[in-house]
Amino acid sequence: MNNNVSLASASLLKSRDVLLLFLLVLLSRISFLYAGYGVEEDSWGIALEAYHSHLQGKYIPSRFPGHPTHELVLTALWGYGPFVFNLLSSVFSAIGVVYFALILKHFQFKHSVIAALAFAFVPVYYISSTYTIDFVWTETLVLMSLYYLLKHKYILCGILLGLSVGCRITSGAMILPFIIIFLQRNNMKENIVRFVKITVPMIAGAVLCFLPIIKEFGLSFFMFYDQFPY
Repeated sequence: MNNNVSLASASLLKSRDVLLLFLLVLLSRISFLYAGYGVEEDSWGIALEAYHSHLQGKYIPSRFPGHPTHELVLTALWGYGPFVFNLLSSVFSAIGVVYFALILKHFQFKHSVIAALAFAFVPVYYISSTYTIDFVWTETLVLMSLYYLLKHKYILCGILLGLSVGCRITSGAMILPFIIIFLQRNNMKENIVRFVKITVPMIAGAVLCFLPIIKEFGLSFFMFYDQFPY
């Protein structure tokens, strides 16, 4: 009975820490969310994409190869102003910090919450979480994917990694360190099963994300050009 109470108390404390960490990170960004879409050309390009896609009823990427996971959500929310778009960046940053803490906790790092707070206030991460851009969306989806990889939830890991590819196509390269993490000696069959459980959902999720672009532009979407006068 006492053991059950102790376990329940520990679980409650852990949940409370997670909630407080999430709220603290989110509140630390609130005062900066009213200043438009950001000072970066890409952020305004994303806002224009959401406007034109909403107006025309089809997805028009802000720049190739496209960032459909991020941009399609914003298209659906067009009309609520920059505060909502920026708030989503902040929410994702807070979720990312929570998962960073959970990953450290998995490795039994003693001061996981303090380390997570330090991560939350790294300048590039902090700034990117206050305006309309896909950086923290991608980062958070990769962190979530890594956490579920460590918890042996390979299909969920693959789905989240596929969504991160939909934010930034280069995040697909994370499959390489993920393979190194789950690879085990003298157990080739299990390694193959894990690989399939991760890569199939990842590829399927990424293809679904990019399907609107593929239907419109074919495989020629797989390119990049600098369209802004930096």
